[in-house]
Amino acid sequence: MKSLKTNLLGLPSGDHGSMKSVAIDDGRLLLTTKAKGNSFWATTLAAPNACFDGSKHDYIRLRVTAPAQARISLELQAKTKDCHTVTGSPASVALQQYSPSPFDGTEKIITIPLSAFSGVSLTRLHALVLTGFGPNPITILVDEIEFFKSAHCSNPTPSASPYATPTASSATPTASPPACSPVVVDDFSDNRAWTNSLGYLTNDDASMDLFKQSAGTLQLVGSVDGDSYWYSLLGGNQPKTCFDASRFSALQLDVKAPAGTNLVLVLQMRNAKCTTWSTQVSVPLQAYTTFNDAFQTVVVPFSSLPAGFNASRLHAVVLEVHSPVKGMITLDNVRFVCA
Repeated sequence: MKSLKTNLLGLPSGDHGSMKSVAIDDGRLLLTTKAKGNSFWATTLAAPNACFDGSKHDYIRLRVTAPAQARISLELQAKTKDCHTVTGSPASVALQQYSPSPFDGTEKIITIPLSAFSGVSLTRLHALVLTGFGPNPITILVDEIEFFKSAHCSNPTPSASPYATPTASSATPTASPPACSPVVVDDFSDNRAWTNSLGYLTNDDASMDLFKQSAGTLQLVGSVDGDSYWYSLLGGNQPKTCFDASRFSALQLDVKAPAGTNLVLVLQMRNAKCTTWSTQVSVPLQAYTTFNDAFQTVVVPFSSLPAGFNASRLHAVVLEVHSPVKGMITLDNVRFVCA
């Protein structure tokens, strides 16, 4: 966040005097509501006589720091078909319902599917509004508001956030611990199945017949129609950001699957500038183990991956369930290791 009056699209942002105070704190938006309530903050998505096409994206994500028991709504406003007038029917969701854990004064990475904003035309968006604050007065920090697509799609396309236009000239890998201790992508201990241990989005995009988190594991049943997958993002969709796993030598995961299961591991990579997903490599997990409906610790050495794999530019881990579907797959402890 660089300006209180304009966003990174160069369009107006503000509170119209409804807040007690609005400031920028270390690049983050600092909002304090008035005691009487009715405070809001809005940022415009499209110029006059134009609309923002949100249908090109799947999710909104933002970072929020708020005190315990805080209530905040995120509202999407749309325009009429001619993109001239704002309609009177916005859609909103409660941020606390999508937070990976209850607000407690620490930063939460909140990911919301655009499908949650029912009744609003995603092709004709006008503005994004933070409203419905309580209990008032309340102070919150907001950072890195972005629209993005899911990790898995047939044709990789840029999905850079309109709220985080890159300004640096070089790619910045996601920070990682200095020692070569394992980095857990997901141990499924979080009570929300769509957030991994890194704080980023994980999902199946409704491609599975079963997608359920249970007792610290993830349970999956592929669709008999095929084309089922689960993915876990490694660095979010921040511009010029890759997950650098070059100091590791393998991906390790615990898998329980029936005999004959056809499970493919896909590692997606970003382009040289880390601006968007560009390529991927894939290997069948049954090449590294024999599934027998008991937990197996599967180690996939980077050295065994196809040509073109670049550990320094990772974007997502994906598991694809191919036919024939044999039954339930249970997944746990997905991590990068120095094997």
